[in-house]
Amino acid sequence: MIQQLVTLCYQWFLLKISHGDMKATNLQVTDQGEIVVMDLDSMQQHRRSQLALRAHVKDIRRLLQNWKHDTSLYNALVKSFYLIYQDHTPLRLAGISI
Repeated sequence: MIQQLVTLCYQWFLLKISHGDMKATNLQVTDQGEIVVMDLDSMQQHRRSQLALRAHVKDIRRLLQNWKHDTSLYNALVKSFYLIYQDHTPLRLAGISI
């Protein structure tokens, strides 16, 4: 599921889409193990790359904040971000590193 979540985030990054509120309660897992993202009222596609990058960095920070106290899950997410993202710029700007 971690890979699925990070892949979704990367797809949004490529499409210049931000969610705007990536807290854990806005992520649900179905019985089939699929992630469903909820609370889409703040979601938007940005026209300008710089604005998209800034919003995406904010989404990453908020997403990781959910699990900052669960070291193993947090580290698994960070590792997955670095494996999936070909462009590490948003990760560096979000202040995460391996």
